[in-house]
Amino acid sequence: MTSLDPLVRLFGRPLLRLSFALFKREIRRAPMPRDEPDGSIPGPHPERLVFIGDVLTGGYGVVTHDISTHARTAQLVAARRGRGVDWVARIDPTRLADELAVSDVLDLREADVAVVLLGVTDVLFLTRTDAWATALAAITDRLRRSAGPDCEVVFVAIPPLADFWPIPLPFRQLIRWQADRLNAATRDLVTQLPGVRYSEFPGLVGPARSRGPVSWRHLHDQWARGLTPLVIEALEERSADGGVSATA
Repeated sequence: MTSLDPLVRLFGRPLLRLSFALFKREIRRAPMPRDEPDGSIPGPHPERLVFIGDVLTGGYGVVTHDISTHARTAQLVAARRGRGVDWVARIDPTRLADELAVSDVLDLREADVAVVLLGVTDVLFLTRTDAWATALAAITDRLRRSAGPDCEVVFVAIPPLADFWPIPLPFRQLIRWQADRLNAATRDLVTQLPGVRYSEFPGLVGPARSRGPVSWRHLHDQWARGLTPLVIEALEERSADGGVSATA
């Protein structure tokens, strides 16, 4: 903890709690998918994916899960691998990582790769880096007890919210500071855990960077295209190690 941390927490927490209240109001008003988040793509030797996510990967701004980040990632993996893909998505817009770590949401079926995209709420609650790392380690352990001990885990960085969400100016630097701290803690953690990877959050290009109205469908597609290579890398690593995707 740096010498600035106590001051940031003292003065920043009320600002971010207000931001969290605005965030929850925005979720209630925004389009969100109401259909089934899980899915399956027929094909030979199907591979099994799990997505644990918050509001963004869960389809914020779109009306069907088919075009959300997790489903688009599964679709792209199936197309590039030439195999079937079954996926399960567990989405909670506002749950903190330490709450998720003890939730039965993580009691899932066997899987080859679990992709974890969390942190928006932990940014807004100014979660401490040590508590964040402890929660991610517990999530990894819980996932492997249900999805299988050889399940590869991919932690995705907390997104740069100010790039695509209308966040009031006083909050932006504080949010960036907190997200950077938690992402650094994630990078440190994955070096200590076998079979765990870290992915920077996919960058935004083209129309997503424009000053005009955000196309959430475009954003979800871009994020999926950024995540797909790392998911494929994890699947290939599992196959090379003799995991079930090599012979299923």
